[in-house]
Amino acid sequence: MKKITLSFSAMCITAAIIMSCSKKAAVSPKLDQEFQTSINAVYANTLVYEIDDIVGYASENWNNLNSKFFNPAPATTGGSISISVAPAAPSGSLITITYNSTVTCIDGKKRSGSILINSSPSNTVWTAQFYRNPGYKSIITFNNYYVDGYHIDNMPGSTLTISNNMPISFNQSTTPLNWTIAGNLSLWLPNPSGSASTDSMTWHGSFTKSLVNSTSAVMASQTSTGNINWSPNTTSTLSLGATLNYTVNANGYLKSANTTYSISNATGTPLYRSFLCSPESFSSISSYSVVPYVTPNVSEWHPVTGGMLMSTITGDSQPRYVDFASGAAAPACDNSATIRILGNTYPVTLRK
Repeated sequence: MKKITLSFSAMCITAAIIMSCSKKAAVSPKLDQEFQTSINAVYANTLVYEIDDIVGYASENWNNLNSKFFNPAPATTGGSISISVAPAAPSGSLITITYNSTVTCIDGKKRSGSILINSSPSNTVWTAQFYRNPGYKSIITFNNYYVDGYHIDNMPGSTLTISNNMPISFNQSTTPLNWTIAGNLSLWLPNPSGSASTDSMTWHGSFTKSLVNSTSAVMASQTSTGNINWSPNTTSTLSLGATLNYTVNANGYLKSANTTYSISNATGTPLYRSFLCSPESFSSISSYSVVPYVTPNVSEWHPVTGGMLMSTITGDSQPRYVDFASGAAAPACDNSATIRILGNTYPVTLRK
């Protein structure tokens, strides 16, 4: 029995030594897959781009009210859009765009309330009547304005300003037009009870926008009298469609994550956006004839399709890189992107 006991003890000691010397199994680091904050930060920028789109179009075409950028979608029932200009031409220093009731617009979004564009002489030089003119500056305010449920307004004590950065003496045939959009906005999504939902957020910052092809046929003429033909869908004249570059530097608060964020261009390369691109490029295809007939969908939803943004959130040292081109050699006309975190890449669909 003593021999058996000693042998068993020796086996236990040997096993213990072996186990103590063996390495622990490697544990893979947990993947960081939190990218909803980046999607929401990009969406905040998208909402600001849209406001600038509306101002840019209305401030070029206020004397042609039958051609409006965000007019109702075809076959839309209920709601209408009206534009008032005061004082009368030629100054047009206060433009009010009103979405009566809730309007489904031709970018597929629902809008209500009013946007007021004030480019009075106190804000801009007298000769800068239109968005394209050097010295143009407008102050944007809102009256109960909603987009897809989001209540958009200036933060208390702040305004949204849009400024044309071109000098009076610039050569319009060789130098692209350029603007700065800056302000502090509340993007508030109410719950049914009226309180702020978790998707509410703020946007503080600025971005510059360059109309890359303003030196080409996107302009009616290369003079101060030629308005910008932003899109083939919204003008009776032939247009190549606007090609835009953006440089972004913004931050804000995301209620969904109870954190602040910042967002800016990642590599120094501007974001790219084309008004010829719309993911919703057709509404129906008929196969009753020999040659299928495509009924075009007059959509004005033009997503960012190139460039990269870097987003960060408070308390997280790891930036997120939002690649709009998703590694494609040429921009794809869609609302997809990839988000890269710590070398891991995730495909996402961005919010419209």
